[in-house]
Amino acid sequence: AAETAWLGPAVAELLQAKMQLFGGARVLERTRVRVLVREAKIDPAAAGDNSAALAAVIPAEVLIAGSVSVDPKEERRIRVQARAFETETAKIISEATFSDTADLAGLLQIAEQLARTLADGLRLAYTQEQLAYAEPAKIDTLKFLVAGEGHLASGRHREAIASFQKALDGNEGRYYA
Repeated sequence: AAETAWLGPAVAELLQAKMQLFGGARVLERTRVRVLVREAKIDPAAAGDNSAALAAVIPAEVLIAGSVSVDPKEERRIRVQARAFETETAKIISEATFSDTADLAGLLQIAEQLARTLADGLRLAYTQEQLAYAEPAKIDTLKFLVAGEGHLASGRHREAIASFQKALDGNEGRYYA
């Protein structure tokens, strides 16, 4: 399980990168949302059940939450569920579930399908070029990025910088990271 713990943050990072490119949406960084939830002492697991508390601390009309699970029969496959809900009412606006392999191609496919489905539900404008943009060159780039964010959130700044640098070094000059 520890070797697959990076998958959830990786899918979230890919989805966030794609959603930031869509018209009509301003995306709040995941790390900022985590800080706001932690400072307000809201249980992240029960956040969807406490919409009034979320609306009071998060400056957003809509939140996207989800989960990633590894197929117990085939560890190379993952299943991702995501839903967009209104912060004030907890009303689900859009939801999606996709499965694919846990390699870079599979993760990119899941992120694109999630972005398309959630954007359609939120009535956000996007183009095919926007869906294909903001992709890491290698799976290790994504792992280093997720590790860097974990270090940063834990206050381990030197480790965060080292992980982010490894992500940049391995990304072959492409946009993402």
